[in-house]
Amino acid sequence: MEWCEGTITFGDYLTKEKEGAHPRYYPEDWTAMDCRRHVHKATNLSKDERKRAFIQACSKLKPVFRYFFYENYNQPNLWQKKKQNYAKSVATSSIVGYIVGLGDRHVQNILIDTQTAEVIHIDLGVAFDQGKMFVFFINRIRFERIKL
Repeated sequence: MEWCEGTITFGDYLTKEKEGAHPRYYPEDWTAMDCRRHVHKATNLSKDERKRAFIQACSKLKPVFRYFFYENYNQPNLWQKKKQNYAKSVATSSIVGYIVGLGDRHVQNILIDTQTAEVIHIDLGVAFDQGKMFVFFINRIRFERIKL
């Protein structure tokens, strides 16, 4: 295991209590957990009601990631370079992740390097479609239990 110096998880930057961008820039917005609960409550409703719940949650949690660049790179040429680094690293990691079947991606598994603005994926335990295999075994176990 190796520690990645000078990085922060997307989750911590965006939603960490009091220090995250959402509480700092839009303290009146819903928390990410509030949005998740709201959407989850609509799980068994009609498609239109689920869509309405999702749109409402999105309206209550404004995008804030742009502030990462404003906070860390205050010179225009530096800001532009770091935005390009970020975009290229997201594109590359998305393509590679798709090819190798990288799963279990969420805001705590993706870091951003504060010096280069590149993304770094961690916790690569679910690669090469191993997540699908895990789901297969879980479903098989459930099926076997039902047969008993």
